[in-house]
Amino acid sequence: HSVSIKGGNEKIRYMASLGYVNQDGIISPSNHNQITARLNLDAKVTKRLSVSANYSMYDARTRAVSAEGRNINDGATQCMLQSHPNVPCYNEDGTLAENYQLRMDTPAFYNEFFPKADGSLWTSSDCAFNIGDAQNPLAIARKIEKNTRAVRNNLTFAATYEFIPDLKLKAQIGRQWI
Repeated sequence: HSVSIKGGNEKIRYMASLGYVNQDGIISPSNHNQITARLNLDAKVTKRLSVSANYSMYDARTRAVSAEGRNINDGATQCMLQSHPNVPCYNEDGTLAENYQLRMDTPAFYNEFFPKADGSLWTSSDCAFNIGDAQNPLAIARKIEKNTRAVRNNLTFAATYEFIPDLKLKAQIGRQWI
């Protein structure tokens, strides 16, 4: 969203604008929120002297879903690739299931989430391998917050003096702060 206004006359001109963006990312709960503003003033002080002032600002806040998790190679995206679709993301009480990988190599886990087609039960010898050490990707995405903020302000003043047609001297000073 943005709005701007401009106007003026032969002696003074102005332009102001304000912009706003609030956009969700591809993986929830990532988000980008940004505000921008700009103000330009130009004035013809005399026939030969003109001055200008320009201000702009940018303020962006981003919440990213972490590519890194609690351990090596277990960020939300990696966990999505490693997780099995029939392993629940939520506990029965509605809270996020965070530590299901601790029981992934037990017969009870296999019997609950990977029932055999013939109806027989898994035994300890069937579960000697680990099907993966992935964390719940939803828990990783929501619990590990990766927030950043970027702020930038620019202020510039300029004066232009025209000695003769096509011969001008321009002095400019500016400041940027973050």
